[in-house]
Amino acid sequence: MTWSLTNKFKLSTYVLTRYKYLCSREGDILIDDFDLNTNEFKRYGGTGYLWPNQWNLIKSPEATKEELEKLDRTLTEMKLKTNIGK
Repeated sequence: MTWSLTNKFKLSTYVLTRYKYLCSREGDILIDDFDLNTNEFKRYGGTGYLWPNQWNLIKSPEATKEELEKLDRTLTEMKLKTNIGK
């Protein structure tokens, strides 16, 4: 959560639950390291982003940078689709 707070995400936008798909709707994103969660989230209308974990670990600083850039592109595309920020 520290990373998200330093990157301008509001704390009020977090929901801590194991039933993450219940919060899914168009325009929402779930960033999670478990594919079952992201797949269910997508099935219920949201965007699921699979973040690397200890089983699919990013092993180099370059790969970490690439993953962050990929996430940034995903968020930018979502913003354009849903007109977030207008």
